[in-house]
Amino acid sequence: MNSWKRDPWGQAALGQAHGCLIAAALGVLLGWFLAPGERQGEVLPLGRSTQRALAEVDSRGCLEGPTAPIAGFARLARRVAGSPDLPGIQALLHADPEVTGAGVRLLLARGQRRAAAELLRASSRTEPESWAEVALAMGEAGQGDMALEFYIGALERDYWPDEALPLLCSLNPAGLLEFLDAEMGHVVDSDSWYGELLHEARAQALSALGRNAEAAGLLPPIEDYLQVSKGCVGPRLLGEDWEWRVWSEVDPKRVEAVLLAALEEGAYVGTSLVRLARIWSGTGSYARLRPLVEQTVQSMSAKQAGELHLAMAPYLGWDPVLHALEQDPDDEELAWAVGDHLRREGQESAAIEIWAGLMAEQTDLWLDSEVLSQTVVRAPRILLPILEQRLAGLEFDAEEPSKLSDALGSMAAIHWALGNQGRTVSLLEEAQRANPAEQYWSSRLRLIRLGCEPDL
Repeated sequence: MNSWKRDPWGQAALGQAHGCLIAAALGVLLGWFLAPGERQGEVLPLGRSTQRALAEVDSRGCLEGPTAPIAGFARLARRVAGSPDLPGIQALLHADPEVTGAGVRLLLARGQRRAAAELLRASSRTEPESWAEVALAMGEAGQGDMALEFYIGALERDYWPDEALPLLCSLNPAGLLEFLDAEMGHVVDSDSWYGELLHEARAQALSALGRNAEAAGLLPPIEDYLQVSKGCVGPRLLGEDWEWRVWSEVDPKRVEAVLLAALEEGAYVGTSLVRLARIWSGTGSYARLRPLVEQTVQSMSAKQAGELHLAMAPYLGWDPVLHALEQDPDDEELAWAVGDHLRREGQESAAIEIWAGLMAEQTDLWLDSEVLSQTVVRAPRILLPILEQRLAGLEFDAEEPSKLSDALGSMAAIHWALGNQGRTVSLLEEAQRANPAEQYWSSRLRLIRLGCEPDL
């Protein structure tokens, strides 16, 4: 219905218009599927619901009631009224993906899965969500091949049908793997969002295959992931994180043995401990994990120990992280993480105190400062007194005008986060006057005046 959305008459009645058009057309559509003996081209009488829907449309295409007119709706309705034969109705439905999607959902609700699949296959324009819905329905019905067909159809239309994935892994993991391997061959950047999704789907499919994945050569033996060299190259732990997760589900005992051996060799001790923690989390017992962590941090720097304690926090609690932050209060990563944890625990004042301490340590207030941007997101009010104090003592420097303009822009970002649009605009205007050569501030002002998000 893109042509309707572009219409100057507006979109206010789009939802109700959809309902009327669907009421006008889907009755005939269902008749087509539910009465397979009808001959193509046979003229069918319009049902009462169709006639009633058409009666609610006046000559301008305006629905009765408190709705705005939609140009083009009357023309479509007249096509239905004037051409009630099946090919005409079918062509009308196929011309609009949203109406086709409604037909698919109605057929699925009636249990007509194959009819929904046929409609989707025959339609030239479809919603990607419809493919995902049919994939899920086929998976729930145990139709693995058809579930895979429509799962792939959704992916090809840039839609990720994650709800259907677990069913597909249990019904047709080999077919899914074959598609994913072929698809991954076309992905240029495996670290892109799509590459990561493909890896995750592959991991689930391999987990579903279990030990058969190793037997089929799809997974190397987990023992091969630890490489111990006696030369100048130290021990290495190979494999992507998703591969370790798959193995942890397939055979956690073998994974545990490899990781303990890696710790003895000193191979990627932090990573090895995290992976051990994931395995042992299933037992709920960390009696073996805590002494391993305590022993490991003794040979680490304060920053490395803090990072390890942060990674272990979901398993061993936050006390070691809090202690690490006390030892190194300038560690920004720990400070943000501890503050977030305290806020989740209902201790927002304590979190703000930590973040305010970070801000007090800042000597520059550049707009792209990570500390500044993080604080804007979490607790913008704590920045106001700090920024106001800095601005009060800041004078214009003709050689470095960006010092004043960036500080003004930082203050504008805070006021925007607090919903103070008027103050935001005045501060950006000051920043523009302080540094007219910098186009950034004028472009932010234009965005605000156009009613857009300025992304300060």
